[in-house]
Amino acid sequence: KLRAAKAYDAGIMVTASHLPHEWNGMKFFTPSGGLNKATLAGILALDSGHDIHEPQMDAPAFPEDDFMERYTEDLITRMRSIAKETGRGRLHAERPFEGLKIAVNAGNGGGAVVVKVLQQLGADTSGSVHLAPDGTFPIHIPNPEDKFMVEETLRAVQDAEAHVGIMLDTDVDRSGLICGRTLQPLNRNRLVAAAAHMVLQRHPGGTIVTDSVTSYGVKEFIEKKGGRHLRFKKGYRNVIDKAIALNAEGVEAPLAIETSGHAALIDNTWMDDGAFLALRLVLELAAMRASAAKPDDVVLWSLIEGLHEPAESEEFRLTCSDNASRIAAAREIEKSIAQAIDDGSLKWEREEPNFEGIRVQVGKSWFSIRESLHEPKVIINAEAEDKDGIRSFLRDLHENCLQKCSVEMELSPVTKYLQA
Repeated sequence: KLRAAKAYDAGIMVTASHLPHEWNGMKFFTPSGGLNKATLAGILALDSGHDIHEPQMDAPAFPEDDFMERYTEDLITRMRSIAKETGRGRLHAERPFEGLKIAVNAGNGGGAVVVKVLQQLGADTSGSVHLAPDGTFPIHIPNPEDKFMVEETLRAVQDAEAHVGIMLDTDVDRSGLICGRTLQPLNRNRLVAAAAHMVLQRHPGGTIVTDSVTSYGVKEFIEKKGGRHLRFKKGYRNVIDKAIALNAEGVEAPLAIETSGHAALIDNTWMDDGAFLALRLVLELAAMRASAAKPDDVVLWSLIEGLHEPAESEEFRLTCSDNASRIAAAREIEKSIAQAIDDGSLKWEREEPNFEGIRVQVGKSWFSIRESLHEPKVIINAEAEDKDGIRSFLRDLHENCLQKCSVEMELSPVTKYLQA
């Protein structure tokens, strides 16, 4: 928006994302992208210990400006430019989405803007739902990872017989998609793979920076597409800052993405913009269809063809009394796991390189222990190649490490899973 407006040096967004309004906070932006934690800390430190005075000059008067209109126009212009640059098959540069039915679920957040963009680019969006902003979120939480949002979007896709469904969170910095043919969501690892496929068309050999909980299948998929995979840390600013640093070092890293749906591209000034990602993925689909002998055989799922997925995938969130306990518990569990591996009592292997908590390989399966970024919780992520594989190594983890931890934690998510 700032890039399109040109008249502004900075901007502030007030948002609680998909959380209740009492969680409202602020995001700060400049024309080169969002500010990270270190920069914000530096700004706050400038006022530390000093009185804040009223400015000695009047603030310049700016007329009211419709930023969303500017943003919409910017997205339309850029999609058309990319379509023209792509020049694949019969792709129409002005209306590249002609012939596609796309159902948008804005979840009563701010994502209705995407509908206008899609329409201007030729798509039929008549099956879209929950476009009116309502901070009480009367239908479901606008979170592309949420099962209720997935189910509601799936219904909209089926009712409209749409090619694609698009899910957007409240402030449109995350997205997920639904394939109209398979009626399966493209979120989490699938979204990472689809975005990597798309980006590597323009940046062959590039490094894809992801969070710490991506599956082995994602790494294999990226490498088969000619790219490199760097599994880093949770936190969208963490993956973005790592990608920026790699580019500064001369390593081309065109995409930073979390399994949560946060994604930032070098082609979009490192903004974690869910609308931009969803539109680029639909544009990639349109380009593939335009180049195919039988366009109807090409569907959204085609973007992740060949992606290997685990038989099981689970997340367990263990609540501690406070953040200090969370830190202590995570360190103690990591230490006990490392000791069990080193003394041979458990036939596991530490996975390296690793940048967050500890990640352990169990045959062709894995689990990780990490801290929540925002809550007093220790989080276990696990994937297994065989049915009941998670239960097998989770039982060993529970008996040898979790139960013996001296820091009090709520272990019921694990015990209930083991008893089921």
